[in-house]
Order: sequence, then C-alpha cells, then structure tokens
Amino acid sequence: MTNSTLRITSIFGADLRTTIGAITAGILLIALIGFAAPPCQAQTFQVLHTFTGADDGAIPLAGLIMDAAGNLYGTASGGGKNE
Repeated sequence: MTNSTLRITSIFGADLRTTIGAITAGILLIALIGFAAPPCQAQTFQVLHTFTGADDGAIPLAGLIMDAAGNLYGTASGGGKNE
C-alpha cells in the first residue's frame, strides 16, 4: 500500500501562492481604507413643524431649501386656507 497525499497547488487555474497573496493584499487594503477614513460627525435632527392638515398645510412632499440667512422654505401639496 502506498502513502499518497493530496496537494492543492491551484485555485481556479491560478497558482495557490498568488491567490493567497492577492486575497491577503485585498484584506489589508480594505483594513487600511477603513482606518484611514476620517471619523464622521454625528447628525442630530429637530422637528421644526408638524403639519396638522388645517391652515398650515398638509402632506409635505418635497424637501426644504435654505436661503443665505438660514431660513428654511418648503411646500405642501394639500391643506391651507381656501379663501
């Protein structure tokens, strides 16, 4: 009886050492990008107005825009005074 060992020398036709080296380089690159990224500042939000569906409007669909003075403007698709 002969003693035979199975040796894996390639993965998908590529040399095993080359494949392991590429995977290792990819992992190191991902780790480097993760540590090099600057920390993000947390954002906080505050409700400025809650629409009641009466004279103040209803169903705001679009976002807000800000002018140079910091005032916010937006539109609502329903509600409001019908005079």
